[in-house]
Amino acid sequence: MVKLLSKSPVALNSPTLQQWDNSFRENYEMYQTEIDKNTYALQRSIRGFWIFGKTFYPALTQHYSQKLELYQLKQQLGKIEQSEVNIYKSVDPNISTVLNKTFSTQWLWWNLQDISITAGLQVYAQLFNFGYSWRFGFLVLPYCARVFYDYATSYQNKSRAVEFLNWAIQYRKAKSQIERGNLDSQVVERYQALFGTVKRGPLQVYADVVELATQQNPNL
Repeated sequence: MVKLLSKSPVALNSPTLQQWDNSFRENYEMYQTEIDKNTYALQRSIRGFWIFGKTFYPALTQHYSQKLELYQLKQQLGKIEQSEVNIYKSVDPNISTVLNKTFSTQWLWWNLQDISITAGLQVYAQLFNFGYSWRFGFLVLPYCARVFYDYATSYQNKSRAVEFLNWAIQYRKAKSQIERGNLDSQVVERYQALFGTVKRGPLQVYADVVELATQQNPNL
């Protein structure tokens, strides 16, 4: 694994770029471990195994490809800043929930909503004297529904997370260029107006950021 210096040997001349560089170096090895792990898993899923290879190949490949892309993008960012999440909420109001579900390392066995539903079903079963099999079913039903829902929406959440990470990278590039004085005043005004009133979809915002960041530096 590549070992990075703790500090950049080059003067960055930009607070945003300096913070970005520091977080990238601090978290590089952690994300590289996840990248290597998912690369290996992706290679195994492509090869398949015995007679089940053709059956599970598409799902496994999509799963590990998405995870690999997510960790590669997150490695580039180093760390997701809350200020960036707040800006992006005008595009996707639920982006915080999406990121938590996508990158959470903890398995949420139960939440308050599930507990409330379960308690209500148990009271209902007690009032109408349901059998024990029904009561057991009411006990596990909310949890099973939660697991199924999270699994069914996992691919969508990962796709939305990828959109955000791509946007955040371009946002930092454009902001760093402004701080370094690489963009003229008219471009700065357009940039500030854009991020002061973000009301469009993520793809359009992403395209606008790329245009702003590259019109003064075509080789970026």
